[in-house]
Amino acid sequence: MCHGCGFAYADHIPDQAAFDAYYRDMSKYEFQGPGGKEEFDVPRFRAITEILGSIAPRDASILEIGCATGGQLGALKESGYEKLVGLDPSPLCVETTKRLYGVDAVCGSLAELVGSQRRFDVILMSNVLEHIPDVRPALAGLRQLLRDDGILFVEVPNVIEFSRWDDAPFQQFSTEHINFFSPRTLANLLQTAGFMLVRCEQNSYAVAPGQTWPAIDAVFRRSTLELPQTHVEKDSFTEAALAEYVAKSRRVEARILGTIDELVASGRPIVVWGVGTYTQRLLSTSRLGEAVIAAFVDANPHYQGKQLHGVPIIPSEALAGRTEPILISSRVFQGEIAKQIRETLRLDNALYTLYEL
Repeated sequence: MCHGCGFAYADHIPDQAAFDAYYRDMSKYEFQGPGGKEEFDVPRFRAITEILGSIAPRDASILEIGCATGGQLGALKESGYEKLVGLDPSPLCVETTKRLYGVDAVCGSLAELVGSQRRFDVILMSNVLEHIPDVRPALAGLRQLLRDDGILFVEVPNVIEFSRWDDAPFQQFSTEHINFFSPRTLANLLQTAGFMLVRCEQNSYAVAPGQTWPAIDAVFRRSTLELPQTHVEKDSFTEAALAEYVAKSRRVEARILGTIDELVASGRPIVVWGVGTYTQRLLSTSRLGEAVIAAFVDANPHYQGKQLHGVPIIPSEALAGRTEPILISSRVFQGEIAKQIRETLRLDNALYTLYEL
């Protein structure tokens, strides 16, 4: 926590190169729906398109950084924008963007694109800035990529609302989340990097049935001034919001630990569905690591064939014929996974869940 401006961030973390390699080699963002489509994000894509449509003409050139499988670019194309480019570190995301939406996409990092000397009228960063350790160099790169008076759209999770969003305990502190923004700290950061605030909204979007996600949607314009704004207004909400979030996470996790203790005490071999950051944290902070885990299951091919805690990670189809109880280690997708187990895979294994939805 910065005591001068109130901005919250993770420290003692790997450098930018490590994160670039992680998103290139272990991306999970191309597996959000059938064929790669981000189905639950459609209302959010439309809302962002409407915001951009009110300030950017249809002949504007638009770059989306961290385009995933191209859903947002597809929505922009559908609304009449044609000069579209996506950037993503994952080769499969880039291929999927081209295949699904017929939009140009480039595989690589922001730093690599800056060196290309390309310029754009609009840059879109949705759920990206919270993942970047080296924020200052990244923002300097954005200024280089934008034409004079160009527009920057930024969407980030809203730290003020963390405790009012139902998710797995401490999930916002996953290894991927580095920066924790409020509307005030987001404006401070961008204004001191040479951008002028145009509009800022606090919104919420569906991410799964019955699940919403709190977001900050902000539009900035590239300042033509040589010296950026240096004065910042201290944020007075982030620290209290994070304290409330931590307290809620501890209360919820206390109930979860009881279920895990029960599984460990039974001594029965189990299968754990999900190997993401939440499962990895439970293996380190709860008794889950003491359980007799016969296999992990995950839909992401990047994980399949590897091992976690010396236990193989298998695809869901490999569960056929297995009889072990299945622990579903996910909150947002718990209902979908249970439905897949029963209706798609037609398995009658005993199911253990960690949340009452």
